[in-house]
Amino acid sequence: MMLEELQRRNYSQNTARAYIRVVRELAAHFHQPPDRLGPEHMRLFQAYLFRERKLNARTGMQYSAGLRFFFVKTLKRHYMLESIPLPKEPRRLPTVLSQGEVNKLIESARNLMQRAILMTLYATGMRREELCRLKVSDIDKERMVIHIHQGKGQRDRDVDLSESLLETLRQYWRWMKPKTYLFPGTIQGWRADVPITGKVVWLACREAAERSGIQQRIYPHLIRHCYATPWLEAGGDLLVLQKLLGHAKLEDTVQYLHLSRRHLLGVAHPLDQLTVTQSAQETKRSRLKKKRGNGPPWRWPTLSVPRATASSGVTNPLWAGNRSSCCGPSSTAVRQRWAVISISAPHAAIVPSPFSPAATGTVQSARPMPATSGWQRAPKNCSVSATFMWSLRCLMNCPLSPCRTGRPSMTCYSRPAPRRWKKWPPIPNISAPISAS
Repeated sequence: MMLEELQRRNYSQNTARAYIRVVRELAAHFHQPPDRLGPEHMRLFQAYLFRERKLNARTGMQYSAGLRFFFVKTLKRHYMLESIPLPKEPRRLPTVLSQGEVNKLIESARNLMQRAILMTLYATGMRREELCRLKVSDIDKERMVIHIHQGKGQRDRDVDLSESLLETLRQYWRWMKPKTYLFPGTIQGWRADVPITGKVVWLACREAAERSGIQQRIYPHLIRHCYATPWLEAGGDLLVLQKLLGHAKLEDTVQYLHLSRRHLLGVAHPLDQLTVTQSAQETKRSRLKKKRGNGPPWRWPTLSVPRATASSGVTNPLWAGNRSSCCGPSSTAVRQRWAVISISAPHAAIVPSPFSPAATGTVQSARPMPATSGWQRAPKNCSVSATFMWSLRCLMNCPLSPCRTGRPSMTCYSRPAPRRWKKWPPIPNISAPISAS
């Protein structure tokens, strides 16, 4: 029944063969007749094709087209159209070879037949299946054209015949003596008057690429791209190229404009038209600062606030504290992995720092904030109490009777932030003197 629908619509043999193969694989996968399957089976089968068989988007689109034809056109189940989506196919630019590489590829052909195949592909830009069905009668040496009958989409077209290709085909005809098909195939290892298969064309491209030493993957359709790109660079018209390649839509031919250097370099670049006076060497070089909390702990930035200033006038940042009457400035000895507390509007933050002591600020503007990954906001449980700070100079100068100074301060007890590194110690309690705002 499906074969009759394909024949009634005059589909090509390759399309009919592919659609029937898709339906046969569907029935073999579920072990049921395909007309008993529903939308859920279509979802599972398409997921199986991409997840387990790792098919690309173009092959998956062929499977979807075959399933749509069977359920919508043959079984008249139009509601199945939404259950069989077409996969999105990425649009990639084709890769091309330079003319030197193409010349090297043709010269590396194993025999005269492979040389004639490669030259015909490059000189005409025809497809692989069109080359396989090419006949001797299609070579018109009087008009210097090659007739391509019933190409893709069952469309006929003519392409030009070059002098070098005609001379090579003459030498090939004297050696092979073909009758009907220009490139005859074999039957059980014997040469016969049948067209060659597509594998013979693939083998000719692969062997020539191996002998020439070209590392790029060479296939017959790549040589078709290599024909279209130099044709545009030589000044050819885009609409004429569409007819030569046999494209049904112009958008399939426009992709070669991205590969043509003549069209890319034909217009001056907008950046080159600007008059920039300052050179790149005179431009200031600065790196972007990373966000707080990113990176390892030793690269965390220290929060600096203009209003958070130390009480001491000593230039050494490790000596910050009150000035006592007996021994000068008092301070606390700084340990590694200390913390800097910077209190200013609108919130107070505690940031890990391995070198700095506790700075002072205005406690009236302290606000509790939730902790983020890598650093801790000051919590709300802050209490004002009298804190005595031993002066290190007192301990050095007056070891027997050290002095101590008392001053009201705010003590903030905070829990450690969420640890991203295992060896980072918890944040200790910070005591910061109160300064007038």
